[in-house]
Amino acid sequence: KSDPHPLHRKSSQVGLTEKSPRTTSRDSERLPTSKNLVYSSLGAKKGGRGGDGIGKLNSGVRPRRQQQLEKVAGKDAGLTSHQLTTEQLKNFSKVTGHLPAVRYDLPDFEAHRLLIEERIRTLDEELKQRVGAFSQRCEENKKRNAFETKTRSRLSRIFNPGVLQHIVPEIIAYLIYSFGLQYYAWSYDWDFNWSAANQDTIYYPALVMAFLLSIRAQDCMHRWQMAKHYVLAMEKELRLLTYEVVHSMPNVGLKSVSAENDQKAKQRPEEDILDLKRRYFLHELRRMARMLLTVAARDLADSALDEEGDPSGEASTGTPWCSQTAVENALVRITNSGYGHTFRVYLVSSWLSKLVKQAQLNMMFDSDDLAGVVNGRLTDFNSAWLRARQIAYSSMPESILHLLWLLATMMSIVLPWEYVSVCRWLTFVPSLAITISFHGILRIASHMENPFGFDPDDLDLSEVVNHLDEETCLLMYYAGLDGVSGENMYRCLFDQENLMAVNLHK
Repeated sequence: KSDPHPLHRKSSQVGLTEKSPRTTSRDSERLPTSKNLVYSSLGAKKGGRGGDGIGKLNSGVRPRRQQQLEKVAGKDAGLTSHQLTTEQLKNFSKVTGHLPAVRYDLPDFEAHRLLIEERIRTLDEELKQRVGAFSQRCEENKKRNAFETKTRSRLSRIFNPGVLQHIVPEIIAYLIYSFGLQYYAWSYDWDFNWSAANQDTIYYPALVMAFLLSIRAQDCMHRWQMAKHYVLAMEKELRLLTYEVVHSMPNVGLKSVSAENDQKAKQRPEEDILDLKRRYFLHELRRMARMLLTVAARDLADSALDEEGDPSGEASTGTPWCSQTAVENALVRITNSGYGHTFRVYLVSSWLSKLVKQAQLNMMFDSDDLAGVVNGRLTDFNSAWLRARQIAYSSMPESILHLLWLLATMMSIVLPWEYVSVCRWLTFVPSLAITISFHGILRIASHMENPFGFDPDDLDLSEVVNHLDEETCLLMYYAGLDGVSGENMYRCLFDQENLMAVNLHK
């Protein structure tokens, strides 16, 4: 149920992880227990502060490894992230206004080794399928007929109704008005003193109206272009961030984890553990980058929602490629830009920054200052997002827009009287042209004033998110190709292998 004061509601104690089942004494000796802490939501204890609800829970022991593997196969929500559906993305607009209850579990590597290896196998396979889908799309594009594709595209542009479908009521109303005016003028034998044949004073207000509409349309076009520039700047910063991080990692590869080495896990060399960390880090980097762009894009698109903040009426758009854990999904829904807050964009940025900083502390990069470079990229990303946000949440005053609409209506009513004595039964033709020109420009300007939203004319932010994810996948999958360049004669000078291409595709 909705609460008008979400910050003062009683905590629902949302459990985000399950309590670990007990095992035998033999497992207790082999697997150490972990301390569990819980942070309660605001007002958890009779309106008290959230800090009053911090306490220790009963200690639990780890389940057997086979049971842990089955949990991964069952996609336990407390251990992995999941792809968000369209409805879950719409729920980004429905904020909770409070911090949910979160339980912290401190596991060790040996207890979750099978879980980690199975998860990495799943992510590697998903990455391979994503790259394979791109390769298949390239093959389909080769088979397409270029002439047929261009012809279909041009015909769709010619016969596209565009803005006409949005001003159909105005067109019908002024056509009926023109037909009635034609009949009235015919009944008086087409003789009017106030007509284009006798005077032309009406043209001057019409020229002023056209000048005002041109200024309005030019300003909205500039806003649309700047919004697209900032969105592409956001994507560029995240693309450069992932490029710099991936190519700062030595020996990056997508090696599959063999289940035959599970029995030798306790004697796993330190370099193998580091390899696991690097591989899992790459997948987390990809997930965090697309999550950051998804959250930022959703905050921009929410500017087009109605005042009640109900996203149920939004048009069908593409679904961004984004996955979150239950904890992350709950935290990004605390508030959004619809309430004037930039909280969740900076929150996800901090997650991505700390992810890279933690990897750097574990000596996973060749560079010693990669975390500083990443923070610089995130700063530029947030700067571009704030500029796009200024466009999304600012508009021309409603009083000025109403005045422009009123002037366009007056011109559409008065101008047919000027033409009826000249055009007679064809007066509806210039009347139709005037209506489409004035009201069409007004509608186009109103659509372009806020380029973010869910209309077909708005920027497709989901396509930008999916394009970034696809490019990140290609970068990760082919990261090992950064050392295969150079002539073989040159490579021989440095005792490097000769490279020969096999089964080239023409």
